[in-house]
Amino acid sequence: MPTRRTPGRPPGTPHDTIWVRNLRINPDSWLAHLNLGATLAEEGKFAEAMDRFNKVLKLHPNEPKAYTNIAKLLCLQGKQREAIPYYQKALKQEPGDPDIYFD
Repeated sequence: MPTRRTPGRPPGTPHDTIWVRNLRINPDSWLAHLNLGATLAEEGKFAEAMDRFNKVLKLHPNEPKAYTNIAKLLCLQGKQREAIPYYQKALKQEPGDPDIYFD
């Protein structure tokens, strides 16, 4: 499943509630888009998750988690060849990240 960069959150609070609320206040929060995308992917809402990850890349083009998460979504849909360039971009941005290698 896609990974998120999650700062602390109140216990028992659903991720989507936090990220949707955050985006109402700051619609250009790349971190909120990334984390909401991961939550949507966990719920099987791949198209919505992909939209969020692409938004992250528009706001923060060098965010390796966005590239990795897009690659994971593509793999989950059986599109491994399409995922390769996204994994390569993630590796270029953060070559030491074990999530890129082991996901």
